[in-house]
Amino acid sequence: REMVELVSLTEADGKELKQLIKNHKTYTNSSLATKVLKNWKTHSAHFVKVFPTDYKRALERLELESSNHKKA
Repeated sequence: REMVELVSLTEADGKELKQLIKNHKTYTNSSLATKVLKNWKTHSAHFVKVFPTDYKRALERLELESSNHKKA
């Protein structure tokens, strides 16, 4: 658990997740995917992003380097 953070989905994450579930439903005819999509507003609140802490630090470092580079 100390290696990851559980974070809320951004709007972009939610859109991507919904599309992935739609694709899954299309290819598998999943009844669970159908149920989730029919009640998306309710079900989408139960999803979280599992974010590795090392990856988060790397992204933050890249963002810092990028902003410092833009200032130079």
